[in-house]
Amino acid sequence: MGNFVVMGQKLAGFLMMKGFKLHALEQNRKDTRKHVFIFTTSIELEKAIEEYKAMGR
Repeated sequence: MGNFVVMGQKLAGFLMMKGFKLHALEQNRKDTRKHVFIFTTSIELEKAIEEYKAMGR
């Protein structure tokens, strides 16, 4: 499977709390003061992201 890049720390934390493993942490190329969080793409990951969005975050 491919990689899914998360730009926001809150969403990344939510996903890790749900049990998704952080695949990599890299420096944001557009803003070097920030990081991007890389997860492995899956149906379950997409469902968790939709759940996060539904919470209004």
